[in-house]
Amino acid sequence: MIMSKVDDKLKILLLAPQKAVGGIATWAKILLKYSNPKNVDYLVIDTSKLYAPLGKQLGIVGAVCGLWDAIIRFYRVLKALFFFKPHSVYFTCAPSIGMVVRDAPLMILLRLIGKPSVVHLHGGNVQGFFGGFFLRRWLARAGMRCCNAIFVITRDVEKTARELFGGDKVIYVPNMLDDDFVNNCKLHTDIQNNCIKIIHVAWQAPEKGSFDMIEALNLVQADMQCDLIGKASPEYEKSLNSTILKYGIESKIRLTGLLTGADLQRSYEQADIFALPTHPEGPEGFPMVILEAMAYALPIVATDVGNIREMIAADSDKPAGILIRKTNPIDPKDLADAFDELSANQQLRKTLGLNGRNRLLENYLASVIVPKLQKLLKNIVFKDATLPKEL
Repeated sequence: MIMSKVDDKLKILLLAPQKAVGGIATWAKILLKYSNPKNVDYLVIDTSKLYAPLGKQLGIVGAVCGLWDAIIRFYRVLKALFFFKPHSVYFTCAPSIGMVVRDAPLMILLRLIGKPSVVHLHGGNVQGFFGGFFLRRWLARAGMRCCNAIFVITRDVEKTARELFGGDKVIYVPNMLDDDFVNNCKLHTDIQNNCIKIIHVAWQAPEKGSFDMIEALNLVQADMQCDLIGKASPEYEKSLNSTILKYGIESKIRLTGLLTGADLQRSYEQADIFALPTHPEGPEGFPMVILEAMAYALPIVATDVGNIREMIAADSDKPAGILIRKTNPIDPKDLADAFDELSANQQLRKTLGLNGRNRLLENYLASVIVPKLQKLLKNIVFKDATLPKEL
């Protein structure tokens, strides 16, 4: 089906997680909420991997579930192509083997039948997207070559993608935050606490810096409390609690488990500092939780990984936080020093926090990003305009 420019709607088949908890699922919900239904009609195929164990590598059972998931997804896409008749298929991909097994063959098929497609690489792991053993590397790159456009969210992935595929179809697309979420945030910049409250929002695992947070809280000089907010596998939860007990800092740090809705909102409102010391090999790209912390005007302490340096404008005269070195492993003394520096300077916390919120309002709101993305998708389908290098 060839789309005419006079058609009312662009029909997009979106492959994205809906039931899972994570950055891509959040992004997809925001996209659908702020898209203009008069101009774009989305049909979503849910790609949530609900069979995947948290914080663990897939075993044989997981691999079988993944293969079955690939078969079911293939069937659903073919069915949607026949009945929904989309003008383009939109893949959202994390840097995992699933992109190779499930998505790359579909990308190649779509090119063979002449159906436009785009792939959105949600992550900052260059090796995960473009590397690996020969067959994985070849199939992933072959699939991306068959797409009409490649959207990226980090500069490192952008650089490699341009080297591999040329600069005419690689487009930098920053993540975004729901305007309603931002407008409902209660700021914490004018409150002075005797005890500084730090929050770390992530799935609790070594690569997200969870154990480094405990090590740092054991070293800080100031009076501080920290909440580790997010799910942990049973093994990691046991190990995290053991580490806290080892240092005798049960009064300083606690595992809250997953918080959502009003509970998570309350944690942001009561916090003084947001921390995300992800390891260099961790799966960080353009973290939604940092955008959320910026919405609450919280100063950021984070590792220089993924696109965090650009997100918090670390190299500008209006930074939103403090970057720590991306050593492997993370040096907890770097974290502790950053926490002590912010604890001792309320004005610095306030300035960094407001810098972050202002940067969010200018660059990362859904009301800013989604209309531009909608226009970009139309240009890709029509092929009547030179694609920009960034949104």
